[in-house]
Amino acid sequence: MTAGCGPTIQDQTSAIARALAQKYGDNVTVEYVNLVSPRGASFRDAWGVIMAHNLALPVVTVNNRVRLSGVLSLAELDREAGSLLSHGGAQ
Repeated sequence: MTAGCGPTIQDQTSAIARALAQKYGDNVTVEYVNLVSPRGASFRDAWGVIMAHNLALPVVTVNNRVRLSGVLSLAELDREAGSLLSHGGAQ
């Protein structure tokens, strides 16, 4: 955590990852990716959607589809994971 600024996006992502792992185990993977990093190059499709629709950061993708923009929400991601897993992981 950065002093005086509250939790960083990475901190928030880690907390969400821990909560979802506790509930869903290895069935859910959460990863923070900075889109301008070398790792971000593998997310070009997401970057195209972000730019085309002027989406606010952070952007959350689930199974390579943009699901959330402008917020990290454990409740929304929990709902999304539960829905996907109850339908065999595909949507």
